[in-house]
Amino acid sequence: MLENLRIALRKQKKLILIFFLTIFLPALTLSVFGVRAIRNERFRLAKQEENEGRRAARFIKAHIQSKLEDLNRALDEIARDPAFIGKDYAAIYERSEKRFATDPLIRQAILLYRNEEPLFPLLLVLPDQKPADSRKAADASLAARMRRAEALEFVEKNFRAAAALHRELHTTASGRNLKAEMLTGQARCLQKGGDYGEAARLYARVASEYSDCLTPSRLPLGILARLQSIECFKRTGDFQQAVKHGLELFRELLKKPSALSEDQFKTYLSLAGEALDSLLAGEKSGQDSEEIRKEYADLKRLQADRVKEWSAAGLIRKEIIPELAGTLSQSGGYSPKPYRFSKNVGGSDLLLLAAWIPDRDGREAAGMLGVQLDSDYLLEGVLPEALGNVPLNDGAEVILADLAGRPLSGERGTSAALPLVTEYFEDNFPPWKIELFQAPAKGLETLDLRRNFYFWTILTLLVVLAFGAFLIIRTIGHEMEVLKIKSDFVSSVSHEFKTPLTSIRALMERLVDGKVRDGAKMDQYFSIIAQDTDKLTRLVNNLLDFSRIEEGKKKYDFSDTDIVRIATEQVQGFKKEQVLAGPDIRLEIAGEIPKLRADADALSRALANLLSNAVKFTPAGKTIRLGLSSDGENVTLEVEDEGIGIHPDEVGKVFEKFFQGRNALAHSTRGTGLGLTLVKHVVEAHGGRILVESRLGLGSKFSLIFPIKT
Repeated sequence: MLENLRIALRKQKKLILIFFLTIFLPALTLSVFGVRAIRNERFRLAKQEENEGRRAARFIKAHIQSKLEDLNRALDEIARDPAFIGKDYAAIYERSEKRFATDPLIRQAILLYRNEEPLFPLLLVLPDQKPADSRKAADASLAARMRRAEALEFVEKNFRAAAALHRELHTTASGRNLKAEMLTGQARCLQKGGDYGEAARLYARVASEYSDCLTPSRLPLGILARLQSIECFKRTGDFQQAVKHGLELFRELLKKPSALSEDQFKTYLSLAGEALDSLLAGEKSGQDSEEIRKEYADLKRLQADRVKEWSAAGLIRKEIIPELAGTLSQSGGYSPKPYRFSKNVGGSDLLLLAAWIPDRDGREAAGMLGVQLDSDYLLEGVLPEALGNVPLNDGAEVILADLAGRPLSGERGTSAALPLVTEYFEDNFPPWKIELFQAPAKGLETLDLRRNFYFWTILTLLVVLAFGAFLIIRTIGHEMEVLKIKSDFVSSVSHEFKTPLTSIRALMERLVDGKVRDGAKMDQYFSIIAQDTDKLTRLVNNLLDFSRIEEGKKKYDFSDTDIVRIATEQVQGFKKEQVLAGPDIRLEIAGEIPKLRADADALSRALANLLSNAVKFTPAGKTIRLGLSSDGENVTLEVEDEGIGIHPDEVGKVFEKFFQGRNALAHSTRGTGLGLTLVKHVVEAHGGRILVESRLGLGSKFSLIFPIKT
């Protein structure tokens, strides 16, 4: 095989050289330049994409920082307001409420002066808004009567007399807070005495007229009055009024800012909730009931928000105030530069912006005004607003993450890839980073090769190269196949010639040397020589016919031909050739067989080839049947043997030139591979057709069907 390859390469050397010089080298050169151009274009587009991503990330950062800078300026402006410098708490509350209460970016405000407790203007009532205890202003006579009322109520349990004395004290008292206390005491005594209706009326009056007044223990009287009125209305069976006062109490408790501390807020809110739950559990369903329940559900949601605000205030008091107090105590002169503070607590970032409050001289820092930023609003409000105003490439994904890389906004779908762009905020405030990812599936990275000239050029060159290489390989393969076929053909023909020639030479030498004197033996030798001579003649005729057919020069001499005679002569001839034991050849003629318009010599040689193959592949003792029949339109000639048969997958190939089945080669029976090719050509030249049937190991049948021409 290697020798055939070397011969084929030498024969196609000029073709290979032309292909190498005219196709391969130019295509390779252009491909190298094209790949470099694509790489440069890809680098340019990747750089352009990175720059666009960086501009987008910087825009997002600038948008968020602009919000913080606006808030910084507002804080600095308010902190230098005379109300904050002079500690005018009423004005402080008013300005804080006006600027901070409706800003969604602010979660809580903090006011801290040197060596003072922190204040929360948006949550707690500032100090000078709390009324002073008016009992200190009462005279000795009034104080004695108040003590007498308490004794009647708590010691003697004379609730009616205690209620009457509280009513008198309410009339004579001068301060609002004291009047509210006496009216509350009267209602309380009536409630204890069982007069729930009058007690409820008085509690309602306290809640409406004296809601801003406080008890000696600093509790709002309005809240206490509404809580007690609920119980009174329940006692009288007026559940509608009880629910009404319960909802009013709930709204009062949720009001901002509150005069209650966190513990008081949670305690009284819990009591109000239990009272309302109990009332609504026994309420029959109806239109009014559904509206009340809806209102109560809205208040419960507002309650959750207030609880969060108190929790935030507690967290600030614990985590931030110590830092602020330390910074304030160590601060030098007043500076307009804002103070920024961040701290991670429980996996969340506490973000604080603060401005310095100058003292009256404007030289030192007297305090700090700060706001806790709402991180959720930054992520869910400000960031989407920025993303909506920035153009992003298709497939781009923006992630806002903390410095440790934990995503705060968005889902990192391309977690295995590195971010295209990373931007940090100035001074790491907020302590986050903006990461911009680009989807990996975009053409081939950033270059859409389908629209690239160089890509199609290279693809075309590769196709041309592949096609040229295919043609070269196919040509060389065909050349090798031809060389192999030639080699096999020469070997087969040599074998076909050598075998009878060797036999003839050996027999002639014995006859010439006079070594054979017996007449019968001599006749046998002459018969074998004649048989081998016929074989050589058939072989030469086959080769000549094949050569004429290949050149298109084969001609046939058509005449009326007796096919019965030809079949009979061929059978007799093959029987005479059988010197040694061989298969039994039988001629079977069914009915009268008409003559055919045919070339007698061509038909004779075709039939001889079929019989030769049958004899060659049929063991001794088996039968070969040559049958002739006619159906009036066609004459059918059948050669059926009981030989080795043909493999099923080779039946369709037996008429190809030079083809020899593996079953024949396995039996060491070689031939030229031309016999059946010539038979098929002869049959088709006569307008007929040839059929083959075979069963492996059982034999084969070839049917030649010739049309009868009139």
